[in-house]
Amino acid sequence: MVYKHDSFDVVVSVPDILTLLDEIVLGTWLSLYLIMLEGAYADYKMASNALREQFCGRCTLKRLDEAEKDEKELAHQEYSDPSNGNEFFKKQEYHNAMRYHTEDIKRNPKDPRKMVMWVFGYGSLVWNPGFHYDKKVLGFIKGYKRVFDLACIDHRGTPEHPARTCTLEKDEEAICWGTAFCVRGGPEEERLAMEYLERRECEYDLKTCVDFYKEDDPLNPAVTGVMVFTSTPDKVSNKYYLGPAPLEDMARQIATANGPCGNNRDYLFLLEKAMHDIGHEEEYVIELANEVRKVLAEKVSPVKESRASPVAKKSKSNVPTAHQILPHQPEAVATTL
Repeated sequence: MVYKHDSFDVVVSVPDILTLLDEIVLGTWLSLYLIMLEGAYADYKMASNALREQFCGRCTLKRLDEAEKDEKELAHQEYSDPSNGNEFFKKQEYHNAMRYHTEDIKRNPKDPRKMVMWVFGYGSLVWNPGFHYDKKVLGFIKGYKRVFDLACIDHRGTPEHPARTCTLEKDEEAICWGTAFCVRGGPEEERLAMEYLERRECEYDLKTCVDFYKEDDPLNPAVTGVMVFTSTPDKVSNKYYLGPAPLEDMARQIATANGPCGNNRDYLFLLEKAMHDIGHEEEYVIELANEVRKVLAEKVSPVKESRASPVAKKSKSNVPTAHQILPHQPEAVATTL
């Protein structure tokens, strides 16, 4: 089609005409919709601007389709990268992390890189996890030591007589042995495990992201991004934090505390046995357990030697220190199982 002008001719193709009609029709309908939308506020500026843009060719149906495709592609790339959810997890933004991971699993359910949840147990989880898991791995984490500085008022103690249970305290020279549990299979399995752990570990106010190491490779993390329940070491901001105390005082508290799930001393003795069973006894746990036995012996005397745990007879732990097991070498880049 040729358009005659006084000074020149303009050649207009049929596709150009159709594109122009698309713009006019779409722009008109969009403008009318916006006018109705904004009518209650007597503000037609948005509608008029939208109409002006349509005639300038900024919003054709073709361009809208392309924009929608681009948006979908960006969303797919965003959710298909597991590191996005992991980054939220490291920031303790668990709602956003689960949103990314859940969508990621839906889109790529057979991709082995996709989200699996790892939890590190260093207390009762070692011998009694209580939730469904797909894999259990023995190992340790760096930079933390096990302490009995946390109150338990609903399992092994009461609000009036709280028990003392394990938490972790930062110590650059320390390592803490325990068990890492892997939960895989999809968002429903993860949700059930997390709900259980949240109820059980309710006294712990922090979830920390750590690297997990195995005994056969103490330099390179076997798993990164492992969740561990910890607590804020502050009595003001954390009502469950008891803080350190003399060994004798802690022993008397542990020897006498009871709760709906049992007594406090059994918690300690079971932990002592569990660490013995995995081959990594801990001197601090053994000393505290022996002190509790002394308190019990004072109340019920004499205590038969046969009742004492074989672990209790050890005077020193064979648990290697961080310096013994970890040579002074730069750590390699973390990798994930």
